[in-house]
Amino acid sequence: MKYLLALFMVGFIFTNISAQQDARIAPLAIDVENLELLEMAPLDNKALFREEMQLRKPGRPNHFAHTFYVGQSTQEMGKWTTLSDGSIVWRLRIHSKNARSLNLGFSKYSMPSGGTLLIYTPDFKNILGPFTPADNEEHEELWTPVVDGDDIIVEVWLKENNRNDFELELKSVNHDFIGVTSPSVLSGSCNLDVICSEIDGWGIVDGYRDIIQSVALTQLNGNLNCTGFLVNNTAEDCTPLFMTANHCQLTEASAPSLVTYWNHENSTCRQPFSAESGANGNGSFDDFNSGSVWRAAWAASDFTLVELDDPVSPSAEAYRAGWDATEQLTTDTVIAIHHPNREEKRISFAYNQLSLGGWNGSPNDDHVIVPDWDIGTTEGGSSGSPLFDEDKRIIGQLHGGSAACGNDESDLYGWLNISWEGGGTPSTRLKDWLDPINLGIRSISGNSCNFTLIPDQALVGICAPSDAVYQLTVNDAFENNINMTIMDLPMELSATFSNNNPAPDETITLTLSNTESLPFGNYSFSIGVTDGVESSTTNLFLELDDDIAAITPLETPPNMSTNISVNPFFEWVGTNASTYEIEVATDVNFSNIIITNPMIEAEMFSTNSFLDSETTYFWRVRGNNLCGTGDWSTINSFTTANIVCSVNTATDTPIVIDDGPANTITSTIEFTENGIISDVNVIDLVGTHTWISDLVFTLESPEGTSVLLISTECGDEDNFNISFDDQSIGAIPCPYTDGGSYPPAGSLAAFNGENAQGTWTLTVADEGNADGGALQNWGFEICIIPEVVNSTKQLNSQHFKLLPNPTGGNLTINLTNPSDEVIQGEIYHINGSLLNKFRIPIGAQTHNLDLSTFAPSIYLVKLQHSNFVATSKVVLK
Repeated sequence: MKYLLALFMVGFIFTNISAQQDARIAPLAIDVENLELLEMAPLDNKALFREEMQLRKPGRPNHFAHTFYVGQSTQEMGKWTTLSDGSIVWRLRIHSKNARSLNLGFSKYSMPSGGTLLIYTPDFKNILGPFTPADNEEHEELWTPVVDGDDIIVEVWLKENNRNDFELELKSVNHDFIGVTSPSVLSGSCNLDVICSEIDGWGIVDGYRDIIQSVALTQLNGNLNCTGFLVNNTAEDCTPLFMTANHCQLTEASAPSLVTYWNHENSTCRQPFSAESGANGNGSFDDFNSGSVWRAAWAASDFTLVELDDPVSPSAEAYRAGWDATEQLTTDTVIAIHHPNREEKRISFAYNQLSLGGWNGSPNDDHVIVPDWDIGTTEGGSSGSPLFDEDKRIIGQLHGGSAACGNDESDLYGWLNISWEGGGTPSTRLKDWLDPINLGIRSISGNSCNFTLIPDQALVGICAPSDAVYQLTVNDAFENNINMTIMDLPMELSATFSNNNPAPDETITLTLSNTESLPFGNYSFSIGVTDGVESSTTNLFLELDDDIAAITPLETPPNMSTNISVNPFFEWVGTNASTYEIEVATDVNFSNIIITNPMIEAEMFSTNSFLDSETTYFWRVRGNNLCGTGDWSTINSFTTANIVCSVNTATDTPIVIDDGPANTITSTIEFTENGIISDVNVIDLVGTHTWISDLVFTLESPEGTSVLLISTECGDEDNFNISFDDQSIGAIPCPYTDGGSYPPAGSLAAFNGENAQGTWTLTVADEGNADGGALQNWGFEICIIPEVVNSTKQLNSQHFKLLPNPTGGNLTINLTNPSDEVIQGEIYHINGSLLNKFRIPIGAQTHNLDLSTFAPSIYLVKLQHSNFVATSKVVLK
């Protein structure tokens, strides 16, 4: 719905705009009488303000604007004029009475070469732009910062011959009812401005000038705001990765609307608890980025990560913050940098011991709890802001809490340690984006991309005694007289720069030698660069192997073991390998290999596919690293258990299907065997009914999975006699009375992996109100894997059980005995990929996991305690 009153011509005084006023504005006089006006419906700012205040709560982003949806292009509104030089100008005036500010969202923005877009107030005091072809993005959207006031002019100026290449569609006009430069809701006076320093009595702030530059005020969809921050990555390539809270509603759809405001800070230090600190500031909105591409999010730990469309402007002096995703919690100072209530940037300090907990009483330890703030606080609008440890590395982002000026309440931050693995996929975790070169490290320092050393490769991997060689480019923002130093390099290594005093924009070579003096492993060090005024530090990494991968000892299934599941779990002892390769064959010579996987990260593996029953298999593993591929392990064999198939027929038929009104009948079969389903077929579904197009047949398993067999097919045909098998081919005939087997509407494979024991239910829904009949017969063929386990699962039963298994997503770990220490947990895909980590607190006997965001498959849950390591499978439906 479009909330606009009219698009009409209005009469004002004649205004002449010349290039002398601002060269960005087209040199074309505006006859305001002939300027089209987009007039928005009147709003009650006070009523909107009261409603917003009632809705505000922890974990909800602050809204500051009402959105009018427009959805019109330059072909439907505004006016084109041709200038004397042949260029053309389009203008539209937009008015929303009593708006404190306006901002616009364009759902289509395609600017040809030489074209510009400006937004300015009729008095020309505020001019935004120009937006140019550099602002064209793949998502084709453009969202603007705020412009003070309730009246603006949108102007496009381009060459006539480029008109067909130009597209502009106005999606929304956003009416600010709270205020941007003079907010109706002020941040508390206890807050501390980031501009404060030693000369103001706040020398504590001076040590954090770099990380202050990582934080920005955000605007999303033109109507809500939070805080966010730039983060570094292991490639040290200055990718503009930007994080905030998941509850700030930054989604794949809304990511193009993100506007980040840099250096929105007060120009002077307002002393905490002073009247000035509780009043409006004078921060600027001039430095901004518009647009982003969504990368990942995970609601449990409340993070969202995007990549900004464009590099951050040099004037922002932006900093990519470092991070720490380890399990170690700081015991010293933590720092919060944020925009409380959308106001100027503030900094807060806490000196109390952190703890772990869950949001809204959740039992999961996925949040870091700051018990209270000693200097400053956080408020609404601070959501998404970073929490830094004493090493100036981010450990979480603000989800919410009760902290405010005048209390000692706590705040909860989504824990980076949990976000690292998140939901186990690139779109639900940070690992793939913050560690794009797969270093496997969990912490890194930050850097500034205005003044930095850019590596061609931040990670170099070698096999000793080869030299490690890095190509490094000095940022051209530095002046001359550049000096370089190397820090934290293992003392056994020798380092040589091709030029220790490079010029700006020069590429140099760093060579590390004597690598044979170090044992295999991963090492990190830093390069410092300075020109005497500006300086920066760049992190570099060395992956070192000193011998080919050792022979891998096999563990599970044990050699010559029998009665092994047809979906076995393989496990071996880790070596100096970075990845492992597995082969499973039907013969000891491996001439008939049926399973192979060359890139396994963990020391375990399984597959979704089932092996043949009562068959002997052979398996082996070898490791790979930078020095080469190791020898194959010894060959182990195992023999699978039997698969049991049976036919089961209903005993409660026939059952009458009434001839009206619409009704439903059910028939059940009790299956008493305990085992995992490998195949189900529905057989001999027979009955009478007139107008079988009224009928819908579904089958439900004991686990509650429902599969649609057939729905309202075949018009006025009568009666039915049909079977269903996923492997059948051909279209269902009309009527389906030939007794043949056909593919069902759904997939019977949805039952695979479930436990077969229990009640199976066939439902027949008659959606007509005149015809009837009877269900005469039905049954199912089912093949199950009896409840056999390998030695690993037998061991696991001593320590924990997974319930329910199979699961639809909610999984409970039941421990045999409460733990007297924290248990470390990991979730692996059956292919050996590590997806997530978690912790079970001391004394807990149960722990809940949410697997609902994972794809249906088989997963491995591994628990580690000082007294045991155990792994068990879970089937996710």
